[in-house]
Amino acid sequence: NGTRIYTAVLSGLVSSSTYHYSVVSGASATEDRTFVTAPGGDADFSFGVWSDSQGYNHGDYTRDPTDPTRAMLDHMVDGGVDFAVTCGDLAEIGASYTDTRVFHVDRPISHVGGRDRPFFTAWGNHDGYTSSAVIRKFADLPSKDRGAPFHAGYGSYSFDYGGCHFICIDYLLENDDVPGWVEQDLQSPEAQNARFTFLFVHRPPYVERWYDGQQNLRDDLVPLMEQYGVDVCFSGHMHGYNRGFQNGVYYCVTGGGSWLDHAEPLVRDWSHMTVGGYHDVAPDIEGGLVHEYVQVEVVEGTMSARMMAFHPDGTFREVLDTFSKETDLTSVAEPEEPGTSLRASASWPNPFNASATISFVIGGDPARRTQVLLRIFSASGRKVCTLVNEVRPAGRQTVQWRGTDDDGVEVPAGIYFYRVEADSERARGKIVVVR
Repeated sequence: NGTRIYTAVLSGLVSSSTYHYSVVSGASATEDRTFVTAPGGDADFSFGVWSDSQGYNHGDYTRDPTDPTRAMLDHMVDGGVDFAVTCGDLAEIGASYTDTRVFHVDRPISHVGGRDRPFFTAWGNHDGYTSSAVIRKFADLPSKDRGAPFHAGYGSYSFDYGGCHFICIDYLLENDDVPGWVEQDLQSPEAQNARFTFLFVHRPPYVERWYDGQQNLRDDLVPLMEQYGVDVCFSGHMHGYNRGFQNGVYYCVTGGGSWLDHAEPLVRDWSHMTVGGYHDVAPDIEGGLVHEYVQVEVVEGTMSARMMAFHPDGTFREVLDTFSKETDLTSVAEPEEPGTSLRASASWPNPFNASATISFVIGGDPARRTQVLLRIFSASGRKVCTLVNEVRPAGRQTVQWRGTDDDGVEVPAGIYFYRVEADSERARGKIVVVR
């Protein structure tokens, strides 16, 4: 169709910095544009999540069949998100250039990416049933870093932002990457030391309208999310909203990106799915059949999510659902000057059964001696035990934890956090006990 896609790779960028750019082609040039690089460590930020913006609104608003999708994406950017993540199905037929142009290029790419907000994709089934589908050519995702056969538009991947970990699963690799690659990623230091971990997969493990979710994900993915402490699992596929909480994990289906599943029946009342589905989000809304996206804010030790609901004409209606998680284990930002920071390394092995070694480094003059406090906390923030409370010299330190509390009683399997304090500095990590 005569379309050319160009990619520019920039190096030497500084974190948390604003850069200006312009694209020049012949005698034409864009206006001055900007982008902001990701923070180098823990930071407050917000992001948007949507799914299934693949088509027209199926008659919900006849004056403009492309709304409320465009209006919702504009609202998301206007709300100040730093980036967005979509759970896929971005065009009705991802192998069609026409569908890709109308539903993807002219909507998310123009109204999110075109407004200087990056967005990441967990590809869905409509995004082409092969890795070479045309819609996937309009992407430059971290999946390329996994090497062949994966590329910038094909493959599951993870990334980190503001001290949080994000995992995006490609529909085409759902069976191959779960549990293999996903479990390896959840075991990584980046995931284990994250403030919060968010996972995105197009088809939901649990949903109540149209079908009851993916049995293969309930068998293979759910146990991993519970074991390794995933905080929220976002999905789409069902065109509507459905949300619940089970064993430490929030499950949020945010499929209200275009047309809604008005014709689909309710099929299973999951006891832990308490919003949408069998539970109306508003008196005039059946279940969760509403146009929406989710805005997530991470501020220090709190993650807060709001479901932003819209009328069919694209006007904002109200927030119809909220959920949040807290941890008091947010680390103090590390100073950039070398030799003065406290750093926690990954514990090993992790997960562990009998014992694990926790490592941390006290920077500064080797002659420096500092009061050090190392404690273990449960996922709810309750102190389990104190491992170190003494003066120690600067340098690398290792401490063994045998999976017991202060009374020497074995703790149950689950997710725990260790926090080390030296003078006014703090650092922390995540550790998993298996039995």
